[in-house]
Amino acid sequence: MKKAVFTLLLISIFFTPSLALASGYNTIDENSYYITTTITDSPTPIMLLANNAQNKNKTITKSKTKTAMAKDGSAIWSITLTATFTYDGSTAKCTKCSHSSTIYDKSWKVKSCSSTKKQNSATTTAKLIHNTDGSQKTCNITLKCSPTGNVS
Repeated sequence: MKKAVFTLLLISIFFTPSLALASGYNTIDENSYYITTTITDSPTPIMLLANNAQNKNKTITKSKTKTAMAKDGSAIWSITLTATFTYDGSTAKCTKCSHSSTIYDKSWKVKSCSSTKKQNSATTTAKLIHNTDGSQKTCNITLKCSPTGNVS
C-alpha cells in the first residue's frame, strides 16, 4: 500500500504543470516597455525524484524568465535561464544551466546570449538590439540556491 501511494505521489508531482513562484515588474523605459520577471518550477525527471527520496543530496531545477512588455500588454521579447542545483542542508551547488530566448516583436533581435554557473548560482546575460533605431538593451538574470533549496 505504501508503495502504491508513493508511486501515485511521484506521478502526480511529475505531471503537475509548472507553477509561477514569484513575479514582478520594473520599468526600464516608461515610454516604451517594462520587464516582468517570473520564477517557475521546471519538471523534474522521475529518476531525480526517486534519488531525492533516498539521498541526503537533493536536486531542484528552476527557470527564471524576464519578458519585455509593451505598454499595450503585448510581449516584445523574453529571456529564460534554467538551472539545476544540488543541496544538502549545508551547501548548494549549481550543476547545470542553460538559456533560451523568444522574440515576439520582429523589430528586436538577440545580439548575444550566454550562461555561466559558479558555486550556488547561475547567470544569463543577453544583449538585444532594436532593428529600427539600433538601441541596445542588456538583460541579466541570476538564480541562486540556498543550502536548504530555496531558489531566488
